[in-house]
Amino acid sequence: LVDGDLITITGQNFGNSPDFLLFDDFEKGVDGDPIVTNLAQVGQWDELNSNSNSIYSSINPLSGDLSFRADQSCTGKDCVATDYLGKRFSGIGSNQVFASWWIYLPLGDNYPGEGTTYSTNWKQTWIQGSGTADDDLIIPTFGDADPYARWGGNDNCIPNGVGTIYFGGWNFQKGEWYRLSAFVDGDNVNGELYLSDVTSNGIEILDHQENIQVLCDSDSIFERIRINGYGRNTPNSHPMFDDVYISQGPNAKARIEIGNSQDYWSSTKLSVATPMDWNVNSITANVWEGSFGDEQLYLFVIDSEGEVSNGAPISFTEQTGCSNGEIRDCGSNIGECSFGSQTCASGVWGSCIGGMTPIAEICGNGLDDDCDGTPDEGCPTG
Repeated sequence: LVDGDLITITGQNFGNSPDFLLFDDFEKGVDGDPIVTNLAQVGQWDELNSNSNSIYSSINPLSGDLSFRADQSCTGKDCVATDYLGKRFSGIGSNQVFASWWIYLPLGDNYPGEGTTYSTNWKQTWIQGSGTADDDLIIPTFGDADPYARWGGNDNCIPNGVGTIYFGGWNFQKGEWYRLSAFVDGDNVNGELYLSDVTSNGIEILDHQENIQVLCDSDSIFERIRINGYGRNTPNSHPMFDDVYISQGPNAKARIEIGNSQDYWSSTKLSVATPMDWNVNSITANVWEGSFGDEQLYLFVIDSEGEVSNGAPISFTEQTGCSNGEIRDCGSNIGECSFGSQTCASGVWGSCIGGMTPIAEICGNGLDDDCDGTPDEGCPTG
């Protein structure tokens, strides 16, 4: 397989399809250019404030050549609250949300707010209702001078404090990429919170709580999700994100993931496939290489209840990258053949267009019709 290939997965009991919204590995951008909403790999972002300092960056990307890089330095306490990317949920919104993303803070950088008058405040991913103080949940928050991890928000009813659960146990280190997966059911009676990380020992569940109150009322609803949801203005602070995946609805947990272990929970790296069509016995999806190289991998189908299938072996082949708009010869110019051309788009060479391709040898014309270097071979002589 190569990055972005469309595949069909067959089996049994795949369950119902998620309402998949977006996947972005930021590879459609140009290094150093401002982030724009209409260049997501699959789907489209809906929100990006015009004052955003975020760019496509080739500095320490996780997968491919580029990632999302924010810049938390500006004037005023709250000005960098604008440096986010947002996706609105379809319809009136959704109380069931699944998202996964890779996150990184460069070694030597400051946490947003670190060392400032106002102290650390970094809302890494923020689900919201109509605004930042309506039906919201942060996954997770880092705060105070010594950062800690918590669920939080301004308008929710999760237990153990005023809209806050401290779960700890996540030893976030600058200079390392982390892959987080979160599922939230915002029900006001039987809600659910799930957050996991991928470590060198496999997948670690940071927190999982069920049958709790999350939002305050039965008519409360999530309306959007923002990555790099908020961070105070801070010199030398550049949060980075890559391979962001978002789905919604009652089947939001259902997804396709790729790991480097036959046992899903032992995987130390994960990537995703984005579904195009999903039914109980067949799924069509695009597979994304993520940070994997030429290695043995396994594909897993996870149903809407979170049950993981057996791993099906797959692998990606090394693919020579290219610069958008670059053109090269393809095919052959031996014998009667002539070169066609390929054009690079999104870092991948396109199909070979034009040129003359081999045909079956035509006896007696003295030409090398099949372009193997020998005219009229295999033809009767005498």
